[in-house]
Amino acid sequence: MQSQPRLRTSSPLLLRRVAAKGLPIVLGVSLLVWVVSRFPFGDISETCRRLGPALLLSPLLALGWHACNTSAFRVLLEEKVPWSVLYWNRLVGDGYNNLLPLAGLGGEPFRLRHLSTYMPAQQAVAALIRDRVIESGFGLVFTAACLVVSVPSVDLPRPLKTAIWIFALVAILIASLAFTLARSRYPGRAGQLLGRWLGSDASEALAGLPWRRLLRVVAWHVPARVLGLVEVAVVFSLLGLPLDPARILLTDNLLNASGFLGFAFPQGLGVMEGTAVYLFGLLGYAGPYAIAFAFARRGRLLLVSLLGIALHVPALLRARGRPRSPQAWDAEYHRGAWQYLDGIHEMGHYAIIAGYVERLASKPRVLDVGCGHGRLYQLLRAHPLESYLGLDLSEAAIEKAHAIAADGARFAVGNFETEAPIGPFDVVIFNESIYYAASPPGVFSRYLSALSERGLAVVSIRDMLKNRHIRRSLHRVRRPLHTTAITNDRGERWHVDVFAK
Repeated sequence: MQSQPRLRTSSPLLLRRVAAKGLPIVLGVSLLVWVVSRFPFGDISETCRRLGPALLLSPLLALGWHACNTSAFRVLLEEKVPWSVLYWNRLVGDGYNNLLPLAGLGGEPFRLRHLSTYMPAQQAVAALIRDRVIESGFGLVFTAACLVVSVPSVDLPRPLKTAIWIFALVAILIASLAFTLARSRYPGRAGQLLGRWLGSDASEALAGLPWRRLLRVVAWHVPARVLGLVEVAVVFSLLGLPLDPARILLTDNLLNASGFLGFAFPQGLGVMEGTAVYLFGLLGYAGPYAIAFAFARRGRLLLVSLLGIALHVPALLRARGRPRSPQAWDAEYHRGAWQYLDGIHEMGHYAIIAGYVERLASKPRVLDVGCGHGRLYQLLRAHPLESYLGLDLSEAAIEKAHAIAADGARFAVGNFETEAPIGPFDVVIFNESIYYAASPPGVFSRYLSALSERGLAVVSIRDMLKNRHIRRSLHRVRRPLHTTAITNDRGERWHVDVFAK
């Protein structure tokens, strides 16, 4: 008998890999402990108490610069995604970026997955790359400019001034390369490669970033950086330190520079505290002030990051769509489980949909997504239609629907979640079908793109607790033009929403 192959692992190699990943954290924590231990704990505690409740202004300012960065990202996306969606995406993504020790990239897979429900994956990848590159590039330029402006006004050792000038020159060079990369087609090509790997249609070549749009993006990053300076001024004021503009510029941006240089340490752990102590010493401020200042900034980062994670928790807990296999649908249609849809108790929401189509669209091209055995088509065919296409996952349902097809109406078997809609259509209908998608807002967004210039989407959702979050998620994608709620004599309730393209 041939023996089964055994998985061989090398314990020393595994230990070396774990140690390599954990080494920056260990070093950072060790540096932090060493820096803090140099000063009496009582002095540090007393200085921290000076900050008081007013320190909550710091996370509020952070939410402000996140809002500015969100607006910059929306410009990158040509304003195709709602601002509130992008703000949520940034807060949650940055929360994971800050808390996961993955070089500040721990939240990017989440951001990509979330954005991919609103656009093709390749576009989301290209936008995220450009967002990171532009934000970092502008951060380097802003930091270099502030350091160059503040250095002449502050008495610093000559080696430090020389180091600052070298950093400024290198930062501007790197920023130039970053902006060149952002404007090029390379982010789009990276999106194509990753899109193919994810199994999506990534054949379309993405263009570079025009100068005009790049400048609009950069313009939104300016107030974000200014709010960072305001945060430093607030903490200085709470500590009773003089509000010298040059010292505020130097403090904020020397700490930013240390963050760029100490990127290997998760969130500059220990590096920021050590830099603060060194700088405050040069400025003539006691060490406990530096520790209190560093703790204030790290506490703000932790608080805003936890807020981002907290915003994600409801999305993790709530149910998503409820996809089912074709075999399950076929079995139910064969045993007549969906025949009740032809009854009078279901007539109300069907009639509302048909009424919307008749009232709002003249001789439309209709796509009925999740058409079942064609019950809605029986009402729609009473009105003039240029064309009708019914799409459903169940072969058994489509077989039944073929028996009632007339006037060129077509029924086809297809998975509306994976197959790209081929339009344009004047009306796209989701009649109690959208919540059978794994990602209802993503499917809804894709089918909106299949509408004609003045096309409409009509979505009927039964009012049940497990469906309400899905309806709300669609409203975050697009605000409805009109809504009708209807209740039958059994107390069953539906909402029928109409959306414009």
